[in-house]
Amino acid sequence: MSTDLNAREAAFAIRQLASERNLLRLGSSSVPESRSDAYQASAMAFTAEATDTLERQSVTAVGFNSKKNIVFVYTNKRVAKAQEKSLPFNISGSVKVLYRQLRPLTITDTVADEVLGGEPYSLFRSHYACGSSISPGNARSAGTLGAIVEDAQGVRYGLTNNHVTGGCNNTRVGLPVAAPGIMDVQVGFHDPFTVGWHHSVLPMRQGDPNSVNIGGNTDAALFRLNPKAQLSSHQGSFYPTPTRVLDPEEDMKVEKVGRTTTHTTGVIEAEIAGPFPVNYKTTAWHSPHESTSFQGQVFFEPVFLIRGDGGPFSLPGDSGSLVVTQESDSKRAAIGLIFAGREPDAAYTLPIRPILNGFGVTLVGS
Repeated sequence: MSTDLNAREAAFAIRQLASERNLLRLGSSSVPESRSDAYQASAMAFTAEATDTLERQSVTAVGFNSKKNIVFVYTNKRVAKAQEKSLPFNISGSVKVLYRQLRPLTITDTVADEVLGGEPYSLFRSHYACGSSISPGNARSAGTLGAIVEDAQGVRYGLTNNHVTGGCNNTRVGLPVAAPGIMDVQVGFHDPFTVGWHHSVLPMRQGDPNSVNIGGNTDAALFRLNPKAQLSSHQGSFYPTPTRVLDPEEDMKVEKVGRTTTHTTGVIEAEIAGPFPVNYKTTAWHSPHESTSFQGQVFFEPVFLIRGDGGPFSLPGDSGSLVVTQESDSKRAAIGLIFAGREPDAAYTLPIRPILNGFGVTLVGS
């Protein structure tokens, strides 16, 4: 049996092993052969005692960092010090295994009351900037305007999450989008205005990957911009929106500007192995007497987990924020769109490239 394993192979093998042992009751994904070297090595490392421990703690996901050759086993309950002796911390002596708490994700209409930046929006040269609060015009909620984008005909749109302005597929085309978001309207803040009108979403399909095609699942929406609105493509007052796009990678240093936490920095800890489940509970209002609810589990792949530097990278209300990385030449590139956060310092991003390609748009900078 070869011991020259890499973190990605080991992560998918451990995920498969956890699923077979009923430690991880999630959908399946393409994995190495069921009895590959990685699978056999993982099976040898995770003994019956280790399985008992993980069953009690409940595995929520498995991630990998190929740069450091580390596998992360994420559990609903934190692994106690006394339990560590039953768990393996390497596979075949070549792949390191770490255990971290990561509870299941549920996205609702609830938004954090506290805005760490003081105000839920930023003005750049008196213009309402990206990274600021928005919401459907008839819902007491708030999310983030991630970026301004443009299609081949030169029409410009605001980019955010489906669950922020798209009602999880249910917002009707033409519904006004407000800025700041209705939840953030108060005395002394920027007067609310119509920043645009809902245009389209990339559909989210709920259901188990064994029976539903989740290949196109992402969490993104566009709203057509109001030509009379004074907007800036600048990310708050911190940096211009980059027009260059890169794919996210483990260990990549990243930053974002969002409605709740404003400007934060962090690092991509891991890519989640296989489909990652998120529970949604949202309501799209069409009139005072008519609404449509969306409730169910949606699986996404790939998903990247970001750890904030010394604090939260994102909190509720930051959904829709554009995630960027700074390259060696000091220029920035867009890599993802924040769509969820759960632990004190953990956030989740979806790659930006498939989102832009899906809509047929490009980022607007300067």
